[in-house]
Amino acid sequence: METEHFRHLRSVMAIGNKRGRIPPMSGFVSHLKMPVNVWMDTSAIFVEPKDSGRAGEFVRSLLERPQGTLFVPFPEKTQLEPHLMSRFIGKVAIEALALRVMHVEGWREELLSNEGLEPLRRFVRVGEKPKEWQFCRRNVYRFDQRFRDGTNVFETLHEYDFVYTDQKLLFFVMAIFGEEFAIDMGNPEIQSYETYLQEQNGVSPLYPVCPNR
Repeated sequence: METEHFRHLRSVMAIGNKRGRIPPMSGFVSHLKMPVNVWMDTSAIFVEPKDSGRAGEFVRSLLERPQGTLFVPFPEKTQLEPHLMSRFIGKVAIEALALRVMHVEGWREELLSNEGLEPLRRFVRVGEKPKEWQFCRRNVYRFDQRFRDGTNVFETLHEYDFVYTDQKLLFFVMAIFGEEFAIDMGNPEIQSYETYLQEQNGVSPLYPVCPNR
């Protein structure tokens, strides 16, 4: 039976989908030859059989066997479909920009009529012309990194910011579980952002000063 502790554990270890459910990782209990669902963080782990009909067998094994092996594969880097990911980043960028300027009078008309953003808007809506919108992807901190603010210790699931350069280039930069994604909002090429990073010695716009760790 799932306890209240485990329900709480499952609620804090990941971001839920649209139905509020936490997608599990896949694992395998070797001595039972049993596929399992796995939820974990740095302090606890919850495991259940993928086949609910084997729940009794799983519980008996935990009670009778002092040791066992649980395999949970972790890919080195999640594979992404570049076209869909770039459209997602572009959509977040446009909505985040609207959120940033919505307190300014006339912001809606300015944002919708800005010709420099029209190619990105079209790409997000239609996904063509241009056929691709390049993005920069790199890790800036571990997915389970703990940050400190005074006496408070916390994790950052996602964050974003904008950079407007002297050359009038607008970059959108966001991080999801410590992985940074960036685009040039006015140009489907990513060379401009890579040049910017070189000029900044590779320092992320999200962390111009090294975060407390």
